[in-house]
Amino acid sequence: MSRGQSVSLSCEEDGRPAGWTLRRNTTRDRAGTRAECGVHWGRTVGSSCFISYILPWDSGVYWCESREGATTSPPPTSAAPPPVSDPVPLVLRLVCHLVVFCPYCISTFIMVSLYRDRTTGKTLNP
Repeated sequence: MSRGQSVSLSCEEDGRPAGWTLRRNTTRDRAGTRAECGVHWGRTVGSSCFISYILPWDSGVYWCESREGATTSPPPTSAAPPPVSDPVPLVLRLVCHLVVFCPYCISTFIMVSLYRDRTTGKTLNP
């Protein structure tokens, strides 16, 4: 998953809703370590939990929990943001942008300065 994507998570058994609650634990959740979908994060849609726009602080552990507090037997699902891309392409684009557009900007500035300082050709008689 990457920033800006949407995701739908559900607690189902054999393709049917199981009556479990989807919870998560992230470093950002104010509700503590058992934040419930639809109450503190995400939006409940039927038996699924929908996150419309993934952000870095959505990284954490997600699991299904019964009303009695039992958790799913498979290990909980971990979600993490994708690795940060190498900043070199950004720096390279910035340098290319400066090389291409700076000469144009500098020459335009010089031309405007020369135009403003030009003489009109009229001479004043003392």
